[in-house]
Amino acid sequence: MTVLVIAALCCAARGAYALGTAAGTQIDNVAQVTFTQGGASVTATSNTASFRIDEIINVRVTAPVGPTTVLSPEQNKAILFLLTNTGNGPESFNRVVLGGA
Repeated sequence: MTVLVIAALCCAARGAYALGTAAGTQIDNVAQVTFTQGGASVTATSNTASFRIDEIINVRVTAPVGPTTVLSPEQNKAILFLLTNTGNGPESFNRVVLGGA
C-alpha cells in the first residue's frame, strides 16, 4: 500500500496538463498496485475513474516585428497582428478594422 500512496502524492505535486488533447476527449484511468502479503504476491486494481477534457479558450496575439512606416501624406496605416488559437477547441476569430484604415 505504500507504493500507491507515494504514487498518488507524486501525481498531486504537479499540475495535470492535457497538452494536445482535444476538448471533450474522455480519459479513463485505472490504478493498480502489487504487494506481498503472507509470502504471496497480491495485485489489486481500482475501479475505472473517467473524466472529460474541458475546453480551454486561449489566444496569442503577436505584434509586428519592427516599425510601421507611415509616409507623408498618409494619415492611416494598417498594422498587422498575428492572432493564433492556442486553446484546444476549434474556434476561429473574426477580424475587425477600426479607425477607417
